[in-house]
Amino acid sequence: MSTGSEDAALDLGGGIFVVPALHERLESAVAVRHALSSLSPDAVAVEVPSTLQRAFARAIDRLPSVSVVLYENASGETIYLPIHPADPAVEAARWARERELPIACADLDVDGYADYRDPVPDTYAMTRIGLPAYYDAVRKAARPADPLDARREAAMAFHVRALAEDGAKRILVVLGL
Repeated sequence: MSTGSEDAALDLGGGIFVVPALHERLESAVAVRHALSSLSPDAVAVEVPSTLQRAFARAIDRLPSVSVVLYENASGETIYLPIHPADPAVEAARWARERELPIACADLDVDGYADYRDPVPDTYAMTRIGLPAYYDAVRKAARPADPLDARREAAMAFHVRALAEDGAKRILVVLGL
């Protein structure tokens, strides 16, 4: 994998950098770790519902022990969110927590969001072809947007903007690819 900072994250300008990641994939956690090392952000935002901010922080503090955050949706279904070191959002939050930096759980807690199983190349390919080529391959196989995506993206932008308004100059955002 290339080690240049140009491959570490997508620069959106204004001090905001994004690492598109595959949840619960070690290779994505490694890519996030590389971005953290290359960019040294002063705040982190992760694609975790903001309603879980406190429970997520407690689970991060328990690492390296694995935790599972359980909550119910409006239909009464139990949702399981595993918190383990191989997840890219967990790695970003752990890194920031160790440095006492702000962490925003930035996603919108929505019911009815489909559990997509997008066809993506094997995550090991990230290490062989580099992140930009891997992102392009995933983009070509992408599904149409879910109607809830726009609401979720607006919520995440709101939380990232709040970090910037609180003084963060370099913000790393870890989002699902």
